[in-house]
Amino acid sequence: MNQQKQTKFISILLMAVAVSTMAMVACGISEPEDRLFELSIEHGALTLDPPVIKVDQGDTVTLSVASDERGSVHLHGYDEEFDVGPDEETIVVFKADATGSFKLTLHGADHMDEKDHGAIFKSGLLAKGESFRFELSEDHEGMVIPFHNHMNHEVKGSIMVDGDEASKAIVSINMGADSFEPSVVSVGLGTTVVWTNVDDTQAMVISGMMAASSEGMAEMKDDHDEGEGDEIQLGSLEVHPR
Repeated sequence: MNQQKQTKFISILLMAVAVSTMAMVACGISEPEDRLFELSIEHGALTLDPPVIKVDQGDTVTLSVASDERGSVHLHGYDEEFDVGPDEETIVVFKADATGSFKLTLHGADHMDEKDHGAIFKSGLLAKGESFRFELSEDHEGMVIPFHNHMNHEVKGSIMVDGDEASKAIVSINMGADSFEPSVVSVGLGTTVVWTNVDDTQAMVISGMMAASSEGMAEMKDDHDEGEGDEIQLGSLEVHPR
């Protein structure tokens, strides 16, 4: 290609890029962003006016949530559920892939069930020799808290919390390939339960009943939807097409 043709080709290419860029700007197309929202819940209401979080599809959303009461916040549609409470800040990060309007609701502590999957505690992945600790407080008095190994649903156990029982500082549970040892413990308030993985396979301990089948999960969702009267709607997340 001679010099004149090469120069003409470059000019046409640059013009095409410029036209494409102008078209993208005209259409409002932009790159995904990192969006941070600092939210506060007071007396069961979101201190955001209006209580609507607006983002664009593809944005990475970070919610920093503080609350004056204990409870569980649920972002419907995205299936993000997390605990909130006084004197703490809960950080949740997710990618806004699905467009539409999604409810943000609050379950008060009175509506939290010890049998709900992960409602009370959930560890990360535990390699051999690693441990997870959880302290039983007055909020757990009288509960029977089931738990299971999320990596093997057949491995399960339970904690019986007796307010009258003398508290032990620490109760240890070993997580093997196919069992907890011991699988059932009775503890007093203030006891710290420590699960230690003693197997070569990774483990994860989660409170609540074992995960259900897809059919069972659908039934659980229907039950949850029917019981939405127990929820307080805080606001909504709006994800607009980019």
